[in-house]
Amino acid sequence: MIVFRRLRPDQSAEVRGRGARAVAAGLALTGALALTVAACGGGDSDSGSGDGGSPAQRGGTPVPAIRMLGPSPAYDPGQSEALKVVQEGMQELGLTVEFEGVPDFGTFDEQARQHEFDIGSTGYLGTLPRLEPTELMGPAFLCDNVDGTNYSGYCNEEFDALFETAVAESDPAARKEAIDEAQLLLSQDLPMVVKYYPVVSTIHNKDTLSNPTFVPASGYFNFWTFENAEPADGTMTVGIAEPGQSMNPMCNAAYFQESEYQLLVFDPLTRVGPDGQAENWLAENIERPDDTTVLVTIRDGVRFHDGSRLTAEDVAFTFNYYKRWEVPRFVNQTANLEKVTAVGDNQVRFELAEPNGALEFSLLSGVGILPKKIWNGVTERENVKTPCDWQSPRYVGSGPYKFVSYDPNQALRLERNDDHFQPPKAREFVGRYFATQQSLFLDLRAGNTDMHDADPGFTPSQIEQAESDGHLEVRRSPSTTVRFFVFNMRAGSPFQDHALRRAVAQVVDYDTIVAGILHNEGVPGAGIIAPANETWHNEAVEFPQYDVEAARATLEQAGYSWDGSDQLVAPDREPQVLAAG
Repeated sequence: MIVFRRLRPDQSAEVRGRGARAVAAGLALTGALALTVAACGGGDSDSGSGDGGSPAQRGGTPVPAIRMLGPSPAYDPGQSEALKVVQEGMQELGLTVEFEGVPDFGTFDEQARQHEFDIGSTGYLGTLPRLEPTELMGPAFLCDNVDGTNYSGYCNEEFDALFETAVAESDPAARKEAIDEAQLLLSQDLPMVVKYYPVVSTIHNKDTLSNPTFVPASGYFNFWTFENAEPADGTMTVGIAEPGQSMNPMCNAAYFQESEYQLLVFDPLTRVGPDGQAENWLAENIERPDDTTVLVTIRDGVRFHDGSRLTAEDVAFTFNYYKRWEVPRFVNQTANLEKVTAVGDNQVRFELAEPNGALEFSLLSGVGILPKKIWNGVTERENVKTPCDWQSPRYVGSGPYKFVSYDPNQALRLERNDDHFQPPKAREFVGRYFATQQSLFLDLRAGNTDMHDADPGFTPSQIEQAESDGHLEVRRSPSTTVRFFVFNMRAGSPFQDHALRRAVAQVVDYDTIVAGILHNEGVPGAGIIAPANETWHNEAVEFPQYDVEAARATLEQAGYSWDGSDQLVAPDREPQVLAAG
């Protein structure tokens, strides 16, 4: 039986308590999985074998109900329906699933960081910086991030070493080899399963907005549209189908839509262009005297919105500040900063612990420069524990837009910075927040919103309706957005065992998901890097394919069995965590 429950934001404490009780109950089981191997350890390489005996003869305990966390139908209809297909496949294995639907990514992130799930379904929005493969693979799978956005708790030293090679290498061929091997390792260890890559179906109001910049990664939702598109009335209005998270750059726990908006107010040193290549922005020149030193010369004459001059001291302060306060989204990257110092008024020296060939794509393009005079000492001045706790920050940057107001349940409002070295075409920018994807879609049809975020998950029928509206234009493209679910590999979850993860991967009916739910507006999953990212996707990687009988055979070979009611029974042995044992 599959039990559906929808999780409300105000249920967080209740669910945390329920999750803790479930973990305690799991640890008390003496027959299921001897939960003594941490997700970061190896485990017994002997996976066990089926002996044909009954569950009583072979030992074991029924696998407890699987706690699945994922988008509610209102949040993301496509993902929600796809998860029902996954759940039906899991039923074929004798598993019971309790589904908790979350209303937005912020709620998912909060719950997943508490580790109170067995399967967590989420995704990565395709963005220009995420064409760089280490932007996807690091946050999700590094050992150092198991308490952050490595929701699965996956930890494999071999993967970490491949990742470090990919980051350090400047030679494209050597980087490609390391990234390919890392993708292969993930396909074997199976901390996650990619359900599909949606086709980007981007809608914009062609009567009210001209010359938006389309990129395969994220459609029209990108900096170059915000910079260069021309709204007929001077105001560009962009819709997002979920509440806002935070405009405070020190609160970047993961990638949110505000991550894009923050960089309209705070200039980064580089930006990733529409062609996927990093280009100088606030930086005028970047030199590498050796493998671990980067010298950045910044533009002359740049000023913050309050009229004060932006100097190398502000740049050095910003990166040291991010490192000091361990801003979660960048913590792995700032950890590699040994020292950042100003050299005169317009040059900054970055001293790295290890070489980083992707610095311009990642850290330098993602961190907006803060004015030191505003942020230095803010915890003492405002009597807060961290800069993220500052309730009313002064959003003074040097970017192409100036901050006006922000209400996470209503809208963000910005105005053009006419003194910027590259001022935008729009006079005003409004980022509106909608409670549901349907309300955003209706507002687009009504002509009140010019365009939308990178992937609101519009259904095929909604796309058909938009195509029939004369004022709306729909553009489709293969996407680098990745829709996947992770297994919780920590002690307390049945998915600490590799065989059970592999079996579930074998009952994901990709054809039904893509053809029946997405109406072929997507591509079956094949790894964390989408095929549309042709430079970095490893075509040789093979994931388990849909085959229920093969899945049951996988379980039998690993010592699993079924009781009289066909409920899955786990063997009485320690779990094998990784594919290699």
